[in-house]
Amino acid sequence: MKSGNVKAFIMLIAVICVIVFFALIHKSFLSIENIEEVIMRVSVLAPIALGIMVVLIVKGIDLSPGTSIGLLGILAASLIEKGSPLVGGLLFALLFALIIGSLNGLLIARFNMNPFITTLAMMFIGMSMEKVLTQGGLPIYLYGDSSGFDQLYRMSIVGIPLPIIIFVVTSAGLYLLLEYTTYGRRLYASGMSIKGAVNAGIPVRTYFASAYIISSLLVFFSSMFIASKVRSGQPLVGQSYLWDAIGAAYLSTILSETKRPNVMGTILGVVLLAVITNGLTMLGLAFYWKTFARGFLILFVLLASTMDSRPAWMKKREKGVEAV
Repeated sequence: MKSGNVKAFIMLIAVICVIVFFALIHKSFLSIENIEEVIMRVSVLAPIALGIMVVLIVKGIDLSPGTSIGLLGILAASLIEKGSPLVGGLLFALLFALIIGSLNGLLIARFNMNPFITTLAMMFIGMSMEKVLTQGGLPIYLYGDSSGFDQLYRMSIVGIPLPIIIFVVTSAGLYLLLEYTTYGRRLYASGMSIKGAVNAGIPVRTYFASAYIISSLLVFFSSMFIASKVRSGQPLVGQSYLWDAIGAAYLSTILSETKRPNVMGTILGVVLLAVITNGLTMLGLAFYWKTFARGFLILFVLLASTMDSRPAWMKKREKGVEAV
């Protein structure tokens, strides 16, 4: 069995074991209502993780969702509170998301700034903007709002919740874009070898910048659903989502023999973290135990994926076959 397949199997087994564990200790874990809750959390978290995964392809990192998740919700809520129609609030938040992604891309791709420091600075700036817009951190509530903003999270089309539809469409679209288009091949090539990509005539800077724009665009969808769910624009709401998203995006690399970030692995990582969070919540554990459990399981999966129990003679034989 190939290394990538073994790692994917380990990841899948980890998800199944976690599900079985919680199902055995809590009788309501596999109830329809709870399964729906897990799927909805996956649907909200996955776009953020997929955006970070795209940035990982070009060997970057994006910390700005830690604040843009809350900031975009605050911007949309503040406009709607002042009487703007729903479409106006959504379009303004979308425009601001594209500005954040474009700034990240410009600073990193054009001015060669460190991705970690750049997006960390953007996160700090965004945190300050959240405080300014909310007068020091007071949520902008939309209870009783007639625009329909609070229905975005609760809306269904042919019986399927809108967040799930957006999750499926964005995941499928991103998978097809990365795996079956020239853009995807060039994006992966840019991340694997900048010099090789430049020699092949690929405008590497453009592809690097586009990764950050895609990341911000995907964050926009999640931020609107998060704000709609709580019927308000909440400052600092994005921190917990950010770290789960980064964990899921990095977990996707273990499913690839070449450490290649990918859509399916990211989704599997999101499912794993969503199940853990949901199960521990049902058990009534404090938030710090949830954080501990997520961190411990991520380390366990990463450790298991690096272990290769095949004897030396088998490895040599496989290398000999590959050489032939």
